[in-house]
This record gives sequence, structure tokens and C-alpha cells, in this order.
Amino acid sequence: MKQHLFFPIAVLFSLLTGCSAPDNLDRIPPEVRVNEPENDEVGAPISITVTATDNVSVTSVSLYVDEVFLEKKASPPYTFYWYSDYWGDGRSHRITATALDPSSNVGLSPAISVDVMKTTKPQVKLVSPQHHAIMGDSLITLKWLPIENTLSYTVQVSDTNSMDFLIIDAKTTSNEMTVNLPQEKTYVWRVLPATVGNIFGGWSKEYVFHRTQQFTAIFGRKKFDALSAIAATADGGLILAGSTHSLERGGMLIKTTPTGIKQWERIFGGYDMSWFTCVIQTMDGGYFAAGQNTSKEFPSDQWFVKTDSAGTIEWSKTILQEGAQGVNSVLQTKDSGYVVCGFRETDSDRVDIVLRKYDASFELIWERTIGGKFHDEAFQIAATADGGLIVSGFTQGSTDLSEEYAVALRLNFLGEEKWRREIAAPGGARFVSGMQHKGKYYFCGFVRNEDQQRDALVAAYDSIGNVLWTKTFGTNRDDAATGLTFVNDRIAVCGYRSTDTLGIQDAWLLLLGENGSEIASKTYGGRNLDGATSIINFHDGLAIVGSTTSFSAGSSDGFLILIDADGNVKHNAP
Repeated sequence: MKQHLFFPIAVLFSLLTGCSAPDNLDRIPPEVRVNEPENDEVGAPISITVTATDNVSVTSVSLYVDEVFLEKKASPPYTFYWYSDYWGDGRSHRITATALDPSSNVGLSPAISVDVMKTTKPQVKLVSPQHHAIMGDSLITLKWLPIENTLSYTVQVSDTNSMDFLIIDAKTTSNEMTVNLPQEKTYVWRVLPATVGNIFGGWSKEYVFHRTQQFTAIFGRKKFDALSAIAATADGGLILAGSTHSLERGGMLIKTTPTGIKQWERIFGGYDMSWFTCVIQTMDGGYFAAGQNTSKEFPSDQWFVKTDSAGTIEWSKTILQEGAQGVNSVLQTKDSGYVVCGFRETDSDRVDIVLRKYDASFELIWERTIGGKFHDEAFQIAATADGGLIVSGFTQGSTDLSEEYAVALRLNFLGEEKWRREIAAPGGARFVSGMQHKGKYYFCGFVRNEDQQRDALVAAYDSIGNVLWTKTFGTNRDDAATGLTFVNDRIAVCGYRSTDTLGIQDAWLLLLGENGSEIASKTYGGRNLDGATSIINFHDGLAIVGSTTSFSAGSSDGFLILIDADGNVKHNAP
């Protein structure tokens, strides 16, 4: 048996000991070394030289930082430029190199250590469309400023704030890209530069733009923002008031140019939650805004803020009391004082209209309480030509909404009642806005049917309170009027209207003749909830503010619509 096993064992021993014929293959890897840079603690760019030799030849050399491939060179000199500011984290980094020969032998260098100064990763600056730009066309050219030593840019467009659901994720070597966005909605875009060595900088800021022609301007951030009031300013621009929950909870003021471009924004915080319901420009060129504060101790309180012309706060006052209270409207009188209207809870079943007159130093001059046994509230106060006042609101005859009546009040300059008119409807009614025009009084609001669906209500009275006419407008769904003014002797009413063609609810403009006949009806909005809250006559046209969820950076944003006398939207260049 031993003799039979000898030959196979001998053959196997011969193979294992390499006694077969030579194959003449090159199995010697190149020798490679990374030379130390001239100095540590360096920024960008760092010149790194690699030395590589081989018994045959070197076909390529590659450089790595922290085992991340940067660049390959096929011929000497093997000098690489590492743009270390893209790695500027203030830490030490491992630099290695590999060399390849014709036989695919790979030589690996020893690692060297390089300390990098802490720097800021370069970010692309977005140029167009700017944040909250409104874009009418579906083809949109995205532009940004180029960054030196950038090989390519990654461009992302999403219709969500988180960028999770990308519509576009593409690369370009240019500093602009044209995209097609046929759907009218809000989009977010950003750009990431990739530099030499495929090292990325930081993402640019995320800019929001709105693909629509429905609005002139949109204001907001990533949470809830809303606009509730508007007033013209002495410089031909606008002051807008509302609330924000985006950066902090508070009342918000926005100053714009005559074309609706934002000049500044100010946020004023309250105890817990706070918001502005009204704003005016004062005789000294500053601004006076009012609304409500809430806290754990008090459900809501009347809140007043006075600023200078730049929006810098001069004083803030909160009227504290047991029970809820708030301010819905304010005006400045000829003696530089203020008249405010709103509501005050007097017990668990009763809320009254409260009118207060303050002097220029905001010291109380007089107070009037108007109400019955249940809920009474005033939404707007306006001055009359003789120095008197008109108030729009509602009163309840019981806790049943069918006994909620729209109330128009005519008062003298001391807040004393001259006449009072009420309108009833099967499901209740409210007036929310009113004004005097050529000796007559006009009010708007809504009425409800038995199913609590609303229609817009507009009514006119003569100087002594006789009813001239009352009209309702709407669909078979919810519609309401929220503000009223005049343009070219036509009544202009804003509000919201339910629609099947544009969305669940749209902002609404209704143009009427002085006899209440409908001249035009226009809607503005998108796929979700949009509604107007206030309207003024502005530069031979109209200005409207409200809130939109159709075109929003968050859950809701405020909008501004500048329109001509026929309701056509005026747009800014993107």
C-alpha cells in the first residue's frame, strides 16, 4: 500500500513547493508614499504629492481621505489638490494613496495625518426664484451663483417641506436649470455643490416658491401663519397684521411696498399665544395693532402694541381680567386718541360688546358695554363723516343659533346709541364689516340656513337707519363676506366661497352696484382652503389679505392680492 501511495504524494509535494515550471508573471506591487504637506492646520486647497515607483511601470495613482476616494491620475507628476474646506471640521484626517501597475498589482501607502482648520462648507446662494416668489408659467428656470472649483450641482425640487418626496433630483454643470412644473402648488428647492474630488459642500437654504397666478404675494414659514387685517400707509405701501406660530407664537406685522414686496416683518410675543386682529397707521407715522393674548391664568385678554414707523416697539399693554376678552377692531380719532371694539365675557353664559375710548397716551376716557343675556360681539368699528361711529356685530336671543341676529349700530362720538338694526335668518346671521359712503351705511357678513350653511349677506341703510335693501349671495355650500369697501362707486366685498372648480374653498371678491346688483364675482385660490379676511381701496384698485393652505410653506400662510377695479390680479416680476 505504501508503494501505491508514493507517486500521488510526491506529485502533491512538488506542486506545493513550487517545483512546476515558472509563469513569468509580475507579482511585485508598486511602492507608493504620500509626502507630508508643507504645513499642518491648513485650509483649502492643500497640495499633496504622491511618489510611486514600480519594477515595471505605474499606470495610475489614486488619493484617498479617510478611505474616501478623491481623484485618480494616470501619469506623473502625482500632485493632487485637496479642497479641505469642504471637510472643514477641525479634525485630523488620514491621507492614503494607492498605485497600480500593468499587472493590476496594487500598492498601498502608509497613512499620513493632516489637521484641517474648522471652516464652513461653502453653500450655493439661490438667485431665482426667490423665497416665496409667485411663478405663473409652468416652465421655471432655477438660477444660483456659481462656486469656484465646483464640478457639478445637485438640484432638488420637492412639493413638501421635508424634501422627502422629490419631484426633481438632477445634476448639472451649469448654474441654472429649467424645470417643468405643470401642477399649481407650492414647491421647495435647494442646490448642493460637488467639488474636485466629489466632495460635497453644504446644501443651500431651502427656498419656497408658488406655482400660481392667484396671488400677488404670500408670507409665511414652516408652520401656521395668517393675515387678518390690512391698512394703507402714508408712503403708498401697506401694513399687514396677523399671527404666526412658525418661529414663535405671536402677533405679526408686515410692511410692504406699493407693489406688495415685503420691506420688513416684526413679531411681538405674548404670554403664551397671541395674535393681531387689526392694525392702523397712526398720525405720528407709526403703527397701532391690537388683538388678544392668552396665558395659563387667563384664556384671552385685550392686547395693544404701538410701534414707530420702522416697526420698533414703543409700548405694549395688556388689559387683564377674569374671563375671556378680545379686540376685533380699532380706529384713531381726530384728537389722536383710539376707539377699540371687541367683546368681554361677563359670566359663563354671557359675552358683551365692549367699546372703549382712549386718549393719545392710552388712558381710558370712556367705556360702553352693549349686550343682553347671551352672546353679543362687535367685529368692526368705523368712523362716520360727523365724527360718530358704526359697529358691525351680532346678538343672541338665546343659545340657539337660529336666534343669532346680525346687528348694525349707529353711535355718536361718545359711543351712545343713535339707532340699531337687526337681521334674522333661519340659522342665524352676523355682520362683520361696515362703512359709510356718500351718507349711506353698508354692512356685510353672512346668514345661515336651517342646515347651518352660509350665504354672504350685504345690506344698505339710509342716514337714519331705514333699510334700503338686503341681498344674499352664494352657492349651495358655505359662503361668507368678511370685508367691505368701495372702488369707483361700486361696493367691493371680500370673503370666501365654496367651489367645485378651484378647490374646497377660495378667497372671493364680489363687486356690486350701489343698489346691490351683482357686477362681477371672482375667486382666488387653489386645491385646499383659502379665504379673504380684509379689503381696502388701494391705488384705484383693491388690496385683499387672508390665509391660504393651497399655497403654503407650512400648514397655512398669509396672502396679499393687489387687484384692479375689475378684480384682475397685479403680479410682480419673479
